[in-house]
Formats: sequence, C-alpha cells, structure tokens
Amino acid sequence: MKKLFFLVFISFTFFSCNTHTDNVIVDEHAGHNHEAEEAPVADVEIPLNNGAKWTADNATNTNVTEMKTIADKFKSKNNPELKDYQELNGEFARALNKMIQQCTMKGPDHDALHVWLEPLLQDNAKLKESGDVAASQKIFLSIDNRINNYQNYFE
Repeated sequence: MKKLFFLVFISFTFFSCNTHTDNVIVDEHAGHNHEAEEAPVADVEIPLNNGAKWTADNATNTNVTEMKTIADKFKSKNNPELKDYQELNGEFARALNKMIQQCTMKGPDHDALHVWLEPLLQDNAKLKESGDVAASQKIFLSIDNRINNYQNYFE
C-alpha cells in the first residue's frame, strides 16, 4: 500500500511540475512512515544527455541554488539538535515546493531532473520523520551531497 501511495504521489509530482499547481506539498508523502531510521536514499546515477549536461530552466537552477544556500547555512551550526533538523526539513520542503511550482521544463531534461529530484524528496520526508540526531545527520549529508551534485548533471 505504501508503494502504491508513493507511486501515486510521484505521478502527481511529475504532473504538478508542468501544471504549476499551487497546492503541492512535497513532504506529504511521508505520511506515517515508521521507517525513518532507515539509511538515506542511495545516490542514483543520472545518465548524461549523450555525454552533455541536461538543460534546466532558470527557475530550477535558481531554486537549487537556494537549497544549496539553506544547506550551507545549516552546516555552519555547531552541534545541531533534533529541532534544528526539523526546522531544516521545513525550509527544504518550502524550497522544493517552490521549485516544483515554478518548473517549466519538459521532455527528457525534465525526466532527468526527476531522477535527481526523487531521492531528494524521499530523504527530506525521512528527515521530517526522523526522531534521532545521528540519523538526521546522515540524512542531511545525503541531501547535501545530492544538492552539490546537481551541477554535475544540469546546466
């Protein structure tokens, strides 16, 4: 049932990226996930576009830069507590919602973006449900790594 719900959510996310739905909430698929202590989502390799980077729209690039700023600011905190990770989750959720709402991409570039985006959405949902600082730290490192690797696949 969880897999079905997740697939429906991802389908909704793909659709909403092109229709600019104002009510998308990217962390809602977390639901009542009691598996929050699982390891972060493994980094999925994104194939390049015949050896070249995929082309992202300006709004997507701007929003990824905003997420990088959020992550960099968080890294400057000394000994973050669980509440800090929960606040970070909210900041990422708002940034992800904004990115999805403003997305104008279509076609293979858009599909490649979602290969990059899906693990980020999953990790942010796990961050929301995490009840442990050590687990939250691992999830944050996965999120930070994914954001930093964006530039390897998109221009």
